[in-house]
Parts: sequence; structure tokens; C-alpha cells
Amino acid sequence: MGLEPTSGGTTNHCLNHLATLAIHLSITYHSIYLVIEQASFKRNGLC
Repeated sequence: MGLEPTSGGTTNHCLNHLATLAIHLSITYHSIYLVIEQASFKRNGLC
């Protein structure tokens, strides 16, 4: 996904995994938020 370590070092490899985890958590959070918003709209008859 373009986040491969540039020098192959352990530090870069660890940072790569942390960055990937942060991106995954961000996407998960936004996905859950959208589902909650859609449910709210449907419940209020706005959709």
C-alpha cells in the first residue's frame, strides 16, 4: 500500500506497522460513524 520500509531497517519496519494500524483504525472509526449517522437519519425519517 506504499508504506513499505525504505531501508528495510527494524525501526522503519515497526513504524510501517504502526502507520498501517493507525490508518486501519481511522478507516474503521469513520465507517462506524457513517453507519451510526445513516441509522440516525432513517430513525428520524430523513432518509
